[in-house]
Amino acid sequence: MLLVAVLFRVMDVLRMFDLPYLLVGSQKQSAQTISVLAFNEANNLRYGSAAAYSTLLFLYVVLVAYAFVRLLGTDLIAGTRGNRTRKGFTA
Repeated sequence: MLLVAVLFRVMDVLRMFDLPYLLVGSQKQSAQTISVLAFNEANNLRYGSAAAYSTLLFLYVVLVAYAFVRLLGTDLIAGTRGNRTRKGFTA
């Protein structure tokens, strides 16, 4: 259960937008995340690069989630694998 909690927290950090945007501002380069960069590009009417940054962020989150599930052996769907019997249900 701890690995699933860490996975969700890491994915939250990767998608973080509100804290750097509100605390530092949108035009500061010191705390610019990829989601803030995509937002700034979309506000400057550069939709192609904004879509590319958003797609890159999505792929990055998917890769990190896949690495957690595969490398650390996290079973996100517990009890569905194997021949376990639970309340008359065989999986």
